[in-house]
Amino acid sequence: MTAQEFREKAKKIGMKDREIDMQIELREKFLREGITPIPYEMALAAKQQHSCIDVFDLINADRHPENALA
Repeated sequence: MTAQEFREKAKKIGMKDREIDMQIELREKFLREGITPIPYEMALAAKQQHSCIDVFDLINADRHPENALA
């Protein structure tokens, strides 16, 4: 997803311009520093679910299924 697509979808779910700008800036900073950022889709999911922890657990379970809680 591009930054522009993220911006459009984020506005639809009620994110403020400053929140959107901060997420885009953080992603770009991580990329510059060689750190893998979370996908924009995960940022949107966290906002919609009102829980970063739930989204983090889903990502972690996908990457490391042996660590997922049964």
